[in-house]
Amino acid sequence: MIQEIIIPKRKRLTINIPESLVGKRVEVIVKEAEKREPLGSLPADLKDKAFWEDIAFDASFPSIEEIRSTAWPDRL
Repeated sequence: MIQEIIIPKRKRLTINIPESLVGKRVEVIVKEAEKREPLGSLPADLKDKAFWEDIAFDASFPSIEEIRSTAWPDRL
């Protein structure tokens, strides 16, 4: 299925279809698309609060120092 929203500039249109549809029976529907309202956004303080509430401290995760000492070779 191919769905595309366009804004026609003239009365006649030409469409390009995939090679796999050539010679097959296809249905073309033309209707005015519904105008969708933007979803809006959360207040800035709520965004920050929700973000930080989703992050939890995990003591089993190694610190940066532990990662560097065990995984990075000495470059001196």
